[in-house]
Amino acid sequence: MKVLMAPVNISGMPLTLVRALQDLGVDARLLQFARGETAHKFGYDSDIIVQLDERAAGMVRFDAVANALDDGYDIFHFWLRTMVFGPRYKGLMGADLPFIKLRGRKIVYRFTGMDLRDPVIDLRDNPYSPWRYGYTATTPEDDVIRRAYLDHLQCYVDQFLVQDPELGQYMPNAKIVPRALQLENWPHAGLEPTDKPIVVHGPSNQAVKGTEFILKACEELLEEGLNFELKLITGMAHEEAVSWYRRSDILVDQLHIGAYGVLAMEGMALGKAVMCYLREDLFKPVYGDMPIVNCNPDNFKDQLRTLVKDFEMRRDYGLRARAFVEEHHDVNKAAPLLKSVYEDVMRAPQYMPHNNADLKFMGMQYGGLERQVGQQRALANRAEQKADAYRLQIEDRRDELKVARNDAAALRLELARYKKVVDNAQRDRDAARARLANYRANRTLPGPLAKMRGAWRNIRKRFGA
Repeated sequence: MKVLMAPVNISGMPLTLVRALQDLGVDARLLQFARGETAHKFGYDSDIIVQLDERAAGMVRFDAVANALDDGYDIFHFWLRTMVFGPRYKGLMGADLPFIKLRGRKIVYRFTGMDLRDPVIDLRDNPYSPWRYGYTATTPEDDVIRRAYLDHLQCYVDQFLVQDPELGQYMPNAKIVPRALQLENWPHAGLEPTDKPIVVHGPSNQAVKGTEFILKACEELLEEGLNFELKLITGMAHEEAVSWYRRSDILVDQLHIGAYGVLAMEGMALGKAVMCYLREDLFKPVYGDMPIVNCNPDNFKDQLRTLVKDFEMRRDYGLRARAFVEEHHDVNKAAPLLKSVYEDVMRAPQYMPHNNADLKFMGMQYGGLERQVGQQRALANRAEQKADAYRLQIEDRRDELKVARNDAAALRLELARYKKVVDNAQRDRDAARARLANYRANRTLPGPLAKMRGAWRNIRKRFGA
């Protein structure tokens, strides 16, 4: 039996299962698509990394499917999406499924969260649903095509998987294979008495995790004088984040979904006190009383205050948490369960489409692509219209500039004429000033006037005047 997991490595879970399956004799591999040197932004490893950098992504993805078929994989185990996908259920998402089935291969599909979670059901049954608190990552249009995609999957998937009872409520025919850890890599760290507990919160999506309520409560508690340290884990490599988990006293997971995630599971494995909102109506019938401090946006502040003050309470939760993970999340228990799922799938008759939901979904995607093309054409037309308007404006400006240039040339000629007149006037002024200066210096008059003046003086002398 040869199994290919693809195309993501969420929190390292797929690779952990692949390694455990290999130990059980299953020829399993993990394939990831990547842009750049690493396949995962947090540094998780993989078996097969397919780069999307050089060619069109669609070509690369279909080629990867063809190569996997040529390599003889019996089961394609998809997480979150198939190997052909695009954003928001676009880009011919899931178009590889019929090609895989036509070649006689089997398909297992695992949901991970919002890809399956139904807002209508969640709003009806969950008093703290993220959709009640402004979660807007999905729109009604997204939900319509998401439902169509689920119908498309029903045409081809031999077995659906979910990770817990909360997701199971949306897909009753799915089997639960819990999240799993290689516990040798997660030795029990436990808790020690401290005057200043470290509270760690690592939100992958703050709107879903209820981060605003957590931060507000912590701020108010610190203002009250409660002595603790809050560490927010965002954008860290996994190893650095885990180092904080080991140092922590309290790990806060999420306050809206009603289920615990990877952070809570890792914290429990380390023997830490974990806080999370749990839907007891879903989890208690399966797991009984769970070693998690069940809290929500309404009571988180009070629950955290109590936990920070009470070391014995923290230690009790931590000890019971480690035992819970050993029982339910040990990969050495989850991998045999998954292997048995594969064996059942291989024994079952080939599952093929029983309605035309796949065609409907592909038609929606194709229509969506047509709408995208139409929108792009409309944008291009508007851009061209703007360009035409700008070109007309430029032509008008050129004409105005030409007139301005002609006016400037005429003004320069006129200025030259005025400059010549001014220069001549300045020369005349300078000559007059020179004559006036000479007169003042010598007191001389022109010839005729001088003679008249001399004659007049003689007359005056002569007559004694």
